[in-house]
Amino acid sequence: MCSWPMGTIDTFYELATRKLKADSETVTLFTKHPGTVGAFREARLRAYLKDHVGRRFHVGQGFISFHTTRGEDISDSSSLQIDCLVYDPLDRPVLFETADFACVDPSATAAAIEVKSTLSIYRKRTSAGSEDFPFSDEKGRYRWSGSLVDALNNVAAAISVMEAAGRPRREYFAGILAYEGPNLNLFQQALESGELLKQLEIMDLDQLPDCVCVLGQEWWSFEAYPWNDVDPEVDAINYDPENSFWIRVAETDDGTPLRFFTSYLSGVLDRWRGGTSEDSMGLRSGGGVLPELHNVRFHLANRRNTSQPDPATLEVSRLLKAVKRQG
Repeated sequence: MCSWPMGTIDTFYELATRKLKADSETVTLFTKHPGTVGAFREARLRAYLKDHVGRRFHVGQGFISFHTTRGEDISDSSSLQIDCLVYDPLDRPVLFETADFACVDPSATAAAIEVKSTLSIYRKRTSAGSEDFPFSDEKGRYRWSGSLVDALNNVAAAISVMEAAGRPRREYFAGILAYEGPNLNLFQQALESGELLKQLEIMDLDQLPDCVCVLGQEWWSFEAYPWNDVDPEVDAINYDPENSFWIRVAETDDGTPLRFFTSYLSGVLDRWRGGTSEDSMGLRSGGGVLPELHNVRFHLANRRNTSQPDPATLEVSRLLKAVKRQG
């Protein structure tokens, strides 16, 4: 009997990343129309997500719509359009659905994901004084702009609708997924300075996405745990309301960013199905990966003080400890 060598999980995500990026480049051989290219790339990522969420969940695009009163209005609050909307129609009726478009109630929403062809952030400047440009430096007044800023705003809008409906933040996933991000060095500066948070009116860690992924390049998550000036790689499950952290995987050309993104999403969906963090092992996990990690401290309140941390944070804790041991 012939015994073929087994592949690795790292190889799986490296191939998946190459396939997604190759398909996104292939469509540009036939059209340069940005709207068409963008729509294809969104659809391609929705197809990828469908392979990783299970048959219970549907993946489309659309809106989260919440009705709070007994009035005649069909909706009292709504998210902005969501590129990848993961929802559960099994026990919760969908408000409106056709093809891959849906309007769903917060109770049916499992994940809201923004998709960008190119993730960007920059200072947009003006020569005149304006409240729309609240910050200034030696070059004049500015505000933060770019597709990353738009994506963060859209995610925060979706989270606000979920919060209005009383959905605990740890019960659903929110993320940003991009094909490329050639100039994201200003992200850390915008975050640490507090300017970007102030501009987007983000007052709590729960208003940020679980993680941000640039295929084959970088990955970030937003967490809360104690800071130790000597050893920052500490247990990520002991929350501290005074500290928030941005954990970044250093630039890479492999499948690690996509693997971490998929792991976080799978952990939330496992919990939706009544599972535990240990269910997110094997193919849809970050276990055993030892990338180069960086912690960045920024000040933002958080309400994630709980004795039952989410699977994503447990995974980060394991990763940090593994990196510490290897170092």
